[in-house]
Amino acid sequence: MTAARDVWERFVEVSRASKSETERRLSGYGVHAGQQFVLECLWAEDGLTPSEIAKRIGVEAATLTRALRRMEAAGLVHREPDEQDRRRIRTWLTERGRRLRQPVTEAMDQLQRDAVALLTDRETAQLAELLTRMRRSLRGEDG
Repeated sequence: MTAARDVWERFVEVSRASKSETERRLSGYGVHAGQQFVLECLWAEDGLTPSEIAKRIGVEAATLTRALRRMEAAGLVHREPDEQDRRRIRTWLTERGRRLRQPVTEAMDQLQRDAVALLTDRETAQLAELLTRMRRSLRGEDG
């Protein structure tokens, strides 16, 4: 096995484990993995349009639209036409969505600490730098 393939396989394994563990830790709050990013956007600035949220979290608008439908059905957000431009839809947190800020943030903070628990501070910093370089490489960015 080549070193590149070994790195890629470990990367995929960590990505899958991260999503699975996120799902497990957030499921008790009625939040699915990935939805925490939408919530974080709205906790920072409520009333964003779907395109604004999609841009901020780096997903396609269609993907976000499906997530917002699920989140609305779960009572986390509600969507309403913009008062100035009725063609534009704005997304607002419900009271339930606002109440989840502390427990979801704490759950994600703990997950992040747990993910690097077996690494030293130096190793954690090195890993962050290496992953940043991998992302740049995948995006075709210079060094």
